Amino acid sequence: MYTTQNKKYPTSINSSHTAEPNRFAQPKFVVQPQSEPAQPSVETENNQQTNSPFPPLSLFTNRPAPAPPPRVQMKLNLNRLAKQQEGNSTPQISTASHQIIQRDPEKPKAPNKKKKEAEPTPEEELQLAQKIVADIKNGGLTVAVYAASNVGSVAEFQRQANQFAADHLALGVNGGRVRQGEKAAMQMEDDIPSRLSALSVSVGQLLDKFPELTGGKCLVVPIKTLAIFTHGEPYTLQASGKGGWISSLEKWVSGITPYLAPSPQILMYACSTAGTPDEKHSKRTNGLPFADAVRLEMQKQLKVRYGENANVDPEVWGHTNAGHTTANNRLKGFGGAAGGGTGLLDTVTAKITELALTNVGGDPLNENQLKKLQEAAKKSTARILQAETGTKDPTNAYIREVPLIGISRVWEQISTKDEPNFADLGLSTDTNERLGLALAQFRKRFDVELPKLENEIKILQKPPAPKKPATSKK
Repeated sequence: MYTTQNKKYPTSINSSHTAEPNRFAQPKFVVQPQSEPAQPSVETENNQQTNSPFPPLSLFTNRPAPAPPPRVQMKLNLNRLAKQQEGNSTPQISTASHQIIQRDPEKPKAPNKKKKEAEPTPEEELQLAQKIVADIKNGGLTVAVYAASNVGSVAEFQRQANQFAADHLALGVNGGRVRQGEKAAMQMEDDIPSRLSALSVSVGQLLDKFPELTGGKCLVVPIKTLAIFTHGEPYTLQASGKGGWISSLEKWVSGITPYLAPSPQILMYACSTAGTPDEKHSKRTNGLPFADAVRLEMQKQLKVRYGENANVDPEVWGHTNAGHTTANNRLKGFGGAAGGGTGLLDTVTAKITELALTNVGGDPLNENQLKKLQEAAKKSTARILQAETGTKDPTNAYIREVPLIGISRVWEQISTKDEPNFADLGLSTDTNERLGLALAQFRKRFDVELPKLENEIKILQKPPAPKKPATSKK
């Protein structure tokens, strides 16, 4: 049996007696300070290395790894990395940085807004009105249209149409107002009659501002030259609404005739419109090339519009085969100054053949020999009149302007050394200079090709060598 014993403890704080700790009590948590290991000085290490025959142990111990860099925001880190490696072609870094930046919730940059075009001044409108009145007195306006936006190769059609409009100082309506020069070329998002109607209305509104130029009268604004840049076939043209092909020739002609002068020039810068259609499609044009069929129908409708006594003689041009929209030298015209279907290459080939025969003289060639000579002359003509496709290229401009220059005049210019004069064409000064540069190139080629043909004639005129008699074997 246990008994309780009362034990007295001293109450003085100076007493040496201490209470006996309870062995069942939870120990207290105490943080013990740790002393940092002393860093050996350089002298100590040197002394140790000097006194010891062995290398120091620190060389065999692993050095502590550097502390990891502080964690930063990914976007900022990659942006800085992209700046440091700007111009580096490493795809992984640039791609990741771009992806992160694309997710950046910062404010998007404002889109580049096109500057609003300034309205024309009264002086500019007066000059344009004066130009229109002058064109009307000279027979009519020059207009260029090109294929709709959904048509293949529309960019090239647009470039060539813009250059044509700039060179001819053509007129058109874009952005709700009348334009002159490069910006005057009109795109056929709808059909051509709609574009010509919009031009007629806008020109009328402009002329109304200057009654002193018109005498207060409503002037008829005819179109003298209509240039069309699009695709073509021997039996149709891609010039209907929204990039469609013309299905009815008569209907299409009736849509544009009210806006034309009595003897207009229609320039189809399109493939094959002056070529002969195949049997399958010949009924659409009565077996005629599309350009010639358009001319006949246009002449009939213009007679109705201007009267039987009016001097009506439309002239329509096209290409005989597929090629570049303006640099294709296989041009052919119908009606007007072009006559009944005159081709550029055919005419020049015949002319250069005749000239070569005249220069050489001698015995005439037989039928087979003449055929060989004509084939050679055709290749020479194609080389002489070869053109580049650049919008500013001089040879491109010259071939494009063959309908305006005239085929007979082209022959006179390339076969002589007379100083050319293009001032009567009504083109810009820059265009006239380019035509002169092109003519200089064509003349150089002509001087190379003509002697070749003359030499060909001499070879053909040589009598065949006599056959050696067969020798009998003994």
